[in-house]
Amino acid sequence: MSTPVEVESTRRRLNPQQAEKIAKMADAAVEILVAEGFDALSVRDVAKRAGVAPATAYTYFSSKSHLVAEVFWRRLAAGVPESDPSLPPTERVAQVLRGVSMVVAGEGQLGGAVTVALLGGDPDSQHLRLRIGGFIHERLNA
Repeated sequence: MSTPVEVESTRRRLNPQQAEKIAKMADAAVEILVAEGFDALSVRDVAKRAGVAPATAYTYFSSKSHLVAEVFWRRLAAGVPESDPSLPPTERVAQVLRGVSMVVAGEGQLGGAVTVALLGGDPDSQHLRLRIGGFIHERLNA
């Protein structure tokens, strides 16, 4: 049995209070990305907007790339349901790919920002790149 995404981050398992902080920071990051873009995003600004101390934010996110990758991972896991097994294989694949594309296109500049974040050298972002790739592979394989 897998752990729900909302209670597991890249770095640790989360209690409900920590999960709420992460969710607030994820929402704040998307707000900043939509309004100002990836270049203007910082973990410090996200923390301020979410009402979290910067030191606390850095305990969860090593960099802005890690933060954006985590936001994308959470949106992807929540937004791409398991495919309907009653559908033919080609329709199931299309269903999964449609779900992924809707997550990428759905929140302003998140798609471009996540491309930069996942291609960077940050170890936490690299971990999430593998996790995201595995998730998509799993859904397509089903």
